[in-house]
Amino acid sequence: MTDLLRASVDADSQKIEAAIDALLRAFNPRLCDNVTFRGARYDHGLAWVHFPVRFGGLGVRPELNKLVERRVRVANGAAASVGVGQTAVQIGANVFAVGIIGIV
Repeated sequence: MTDLLRASVDADSQKIEAAIDALLRAFNPRLCDNVTFRGARYDHGLAWVHFPVRFGGLGVRPELNKLVERRVRVANGAAASVGVGQTAVQIGANVFAVGIIGIV
């Protein structure tokens, strides 16, 4: 691994760690409801870290999501679930089907 790549990897990890620290300082997952905590995760760029800033992410490597999930789980917070993504796909499919058959 080159020094430049190593520095980038370290910077991304530090960025994620700092965002997690800020999230957990501002929103104790044991004291706030699940919806509030998930919204705060999104606002802190920790919903899907590989998404762009202001869209639930921080623009870093997707494998850093594991770091977020581990830290949030340890803090007893709401971990992202596969079902959330599956629901979005199903909603999209239903909207598409409704549009095709004209039930609008």
